[in-house]
Amino acid sequence: MKKLFFILCSLPLYLSSFAQSYKPCLDGEIIRWSFLDSHIPDAGILSSEIVAYGDISFNNVIYKKLYLDYSFEYNDTIDAEENNTNWKNHVSQLYYEWENFFIRESEDASRLYLYNSYWDEEYLISDMNLQKGDKFQAKSPYHETVDFTVDTVYVENNLKHIRFLYGSGYYMCIGDSCFVGQDHLTFIESVGSTIWFTYPYFYTFGLNCFQNQTTFYKNAEILNGIIFADFPCGSSRNFSGINSVHEDNYQIFIQKDKIEILFASDMNVDISIYNVSGKLFYSRNNVFDKKIIIPLSSFSKGIYVLSIFNRKNYQMDSKKFILQ
Repeated sequence: MKKLFFILCSLPLYLSSFAQSYKPCLDGEIIRWSFLDSHIPDAGILSSEIVAYGDISFNNVIYKKLYLDYSFEYNDTIDAEENNTNWKNHVSQLYYEWENFFIRESEDASRLYLYNSYWDEEYLISDMNLQKGDKFQAKSPYHETVDFTVDTVYVENNLKHIRFLYGSGYYMCIGDSCFVGQDHLTFIESVGSTIWFTYPYFYTFGLNCFQNQTTFYKNAEILNGIIFADFPCGSSRNFSGINSVHEDNYQIFIQKDKIEILFASDMNVDISIYNVSGKLFYSRNNVFDKKIIIPLSSFSKGIYVLSIFNRKNYQMDSKKFILQ
């Protein structure tokens, strides 16, 4: 009888060992990702912090809430050192909830899902069960799907990695050394995907840093032509007051009550403003004026993305800004 009792007591633990095959990503009270996402000529590349904290239920499924932490970006007194000590010790500021987006993990910790409550859809963003040659379908910010094929499966730092190649590649020179690279994204055990295709900003180069209760990850790769080892986990750029972006053909001045765009030459552009969940708040197409003023009095507090699409060269530039 005692032996039977021991077996029955041990059965849940035995089964749970099969239920969780991988190290969990959503491990701990607060989980953090740092993405490099904004390429602004006078400021370089900036990072944004995504934080998973707190539980919420949709369709009888438990997700974690997602927040955007801009305390490094908007505070001159906070900096992320090259050794990332400040970023690892930083207490996240949960002021700006990532509207409509939530995250969950499968019971065996092999898959990560994003849920968009606006569309009532769930997207698979990482799957550690894939093998070389398998297909993965990613959801883009424009509600489209993109197919990728697994190129390599390997283990690094005791974590399984699944890599996908895409794009036409790039040519880079570092000092006197030049080489050809290939754009890629990677699924990393306990970390997730190095690129979230449902991430709402137009310029998302990839995952820079990650931290949960047991794992700290710093990307040291060259990803999408960016040498991630050169960037600390946080950004100290100050966006308060008046901000200007100096592009080749125009300047953007963002103030509390308006946005002013000055074009240096004749242009034909489309201008739009979205919030972080992708909802359109302003749109104007075929703009030829050299000076554009966009009133912000009707905008509520929050984080927005201003996009300018150049119809002459089919290039799009984006700038993230906050209204307080």
